[in-house]
Amino acid sequence: MTDQDVERALGIVLGGRAKARKILAQTTLRHLAGLKEAELARFMPLETARRLAATFALGRAVLAPPKKTMLFTPEDAYAHVYPYLSGHEAERFVVVAIDVRHQVLATAVVAEGAPNVVKPRLSDVFAVAVRHRAAAIVVAHNHPSEIAQPSLADHELTKALVEAGALLGIPVLDHLVVCSQSFWGLVHNTGEVRVPIIQATP
Repeated sequence: MTDQDVERALGIVLGGRAKARKILAQTTLRHLAGLKEAELARFMPLETARRLAATFALGRAVLAPPKKTMLFTPEDAYAHVYPYLSGHEAERFVVVAIDVRHQVLATAVVAEGAPNVVKPRLSDVFAVAVRHRAAAIVVAHNHPSEIAQPSLADHELTKALVEAGALLGIPVLDHLVVCSQSFWGLVHNTGEVRVPIIQATP
């Protein structure tokens, strides 16, 4: 979308392009999309904030790959964690506990960080697995920069997670770096994988 398209669409939700222009002069659409209703209400009346939050939620639902309840491939894992990570300006770290049939037992956000870093504690990561008696886990975090390539810190964290999982008997099947339309699997070093996202019908 062009800047004019964004302004026009936001104006429809807010009740006028002038209102949209005023808000976009203070912040970005991406920032707004990551805010909760109460935080959006700093920029607009509460009822309008509720409407805008619902609009953003619907947009994320349309763009998300079909969610999986059984994880057999990295693409399945990406589709499952996408709703937990998409649209956030700061990095978040998600743990998915699965059973021996690769059925999802639980999914939890265990850490939130800055726009370029998140530092989950190993104990928090494996607490999810232990709590749900998981046979294995898949972990993931987002890169708000939209660059899926992992950092040195991402590789070091993956190594620590895999080693801890081996000691506990809870294997880490993969660690995904998630972007809006691509991901990178660190455990098997699958490289950047681009996943087609269903686009909304005009």
